[in-house]
Amino acid sequence: MRNTLNRLRRDQRGAINVMSVMGAMFVVAAVVGLTLAIVATVWVQNLHDDLRDDIRHAASQEYGLKLTDAQAEKLMPYDARRSDVEVHPEYGVKIDGKQYTVHYVDSTDGPRLVQPDGTELPKS
Repeated sequence: MRNTLNRLRRDQRGAINVMSVMGAMFVVAAVVGLTLAIVATVWVQNLHDDLRDDIRHAASQEYGLKLTDAQAEKLMPYDARRSDVEVHPEYGVKIDGKQYTVHYVDSTDGPRLVQPDGTELPKS
């Protein structure tokens, strides 16, 4: 009887050690997952901020427009519900007292503001 009890105790210790290792692995996996989620969120936010700054800079340099962050945000393209469709919202701007409706286009020459008919906004 004593041998059976000793063997059961040894088996339980082994099981406790396996459970401890599994628990530790779960904690490590959770910490790694949380860290990756935070890094990905910060990375995406930086990309978003960089695009907004590019739009503001291009509007200032090319067209003489002083856009606020909120105005540049309204011009930023975003993905529609389908991943293969990108939506380019239109926004009204004034240059020399004349009103234009424009949307942002990322061309090979850099960011451009384009009217709905496809013509580029007049440069200042």
